Amino acid sequence: MSLFRSFLKDRSGATAMVMAIAMIPILGTLAISVDYSKAMKQKYTLQQVVDSTATALARDTDLLLLGDAALQARALSYAQSVSGAAPVENMALKAKADSAKVHVDATGEVPLTFARILGSDSLIVTASVTVERARAKKIELALALDNTGSMAGTKITQLKAAVKGLVDFLSDPKKNAGPTKIALVPFTNVVKSDPAWWTGTNHLESSPPKGWDGCLTDRDQPHDARDTAPNPATPATLFWWRTDTKGKSQVSCGKLARIIPLTSDLKKIKAAADTMIASGATNVPIGLAWAWHALSPGAPLNQGSPAGTEDLLRAIIVLTDGENTANRWGWNGGGVIDKRMTELCTNVKAAGIVLYTIRVIDGDANLLKACATTPTHYYNVTDASQLTPVFEQIASSLSKMRITQ
Repeated sequence: MSLFRSFLKDRSGATAMVMAIAMIPILGTLAISVDYSKAMKQKYTLQQVVDSTATALARDTDLLLLGDAALQARALSYAQSVSGAAPVENMALKAKADSAKVHVDATGEVPLTFARILGSDSLIVTASVTVERARAKKIELALALDNTGSMAGTKITQLKAAVKGLVDFLSDPKKNAGPTKIALVPFTNVVKSDPAWWTGTNHLESSPPKGWDGCLTDRDQPHDARDTAPNPATPATLFWWRTDTKGKSQVSCGKLARIIPLTSDLKKIKAAADTMIASGATNVPIGLAWAWHALSPGAPLNQGSPAGTEDLLRAIIVLTDGENTANRWGWNGGGVIDKRMTELCTNVKAAGIVLYTIRVIDGDANLLKACATTPTHYYNVTDASQLTPVFEQIASSLSKMRITQ
């Protein structure tokens, strides 16, 4: 009896038992906390992937051309490129897009470890975001195109097709959202203006004779490499229709196509491209200079928007198939014309204009590459049939540049 009473009075193991019972909810809470923390981390990761995916989609200019399956595939591709793999198991994305915004929903499954004792093997996490698509920039583009004799035959034919392809691309609202203007500047060692531009002005260095066809040569230096506004008080800024400083010989442009000022009627550019012929010597600087004038809001052409205009993208494409040969002062001895071109390229880029250069089979590759905004803005065409794809690639590049987030 005394042994039994001693057993009843013994309390030495009670504390351990009570503690064991009390630890069950504590350990359960800790286990759930660990799983919850894991799930929240995965949810955060999923949200980051969704944000990056929606932003990338919003910048795609061909977004509205995609069918639903292609849109979902691209969204998943972007998501995987961001995360390296699905950030959570069984990740699923659903993307929606229109001209104003992109919306992405995502779900994923997070395997649970400790919460399984409570009957839950996994937890579904979700993420979503809506990204507004940026406003479209206004594109103003000038094409300075070599129409010299060496462009005869296949080259000039392919060039006409390339210009039309570029116009078609930029005219398609699904590929190029936003207003677009283009100017066309065919050049040899001279350019041809419209005589009507000069009526009632005093922007020419002298009055041309009756029947003048609008043919122009280089301005006095240094204004031949600048976009200086013509000012009768400063004769060196005026435009020349004669070849020498003594005014003895008149320039003839022959059948060179006229400059088409900046216009939103892009059909005019396609029609003008068909009038281009190949004849004459090469003076790339005069073509580039007039492309710059075409983008300017000042005289002699005033269709361009002022530099610094909000949401404005200004660009020039210069194409040539040969080296500089002659300008108003003579031949390119010692690279004198090349030096004028280098100065002009520097000035154009300093004015905030994006400059693309294209070499068609022949020409000074180093000069043209240095002239471009960056080496990636330079294209070396080894076969004239490549011109249309190159022009469309540039058009696509311009369209993507106009989308900013």
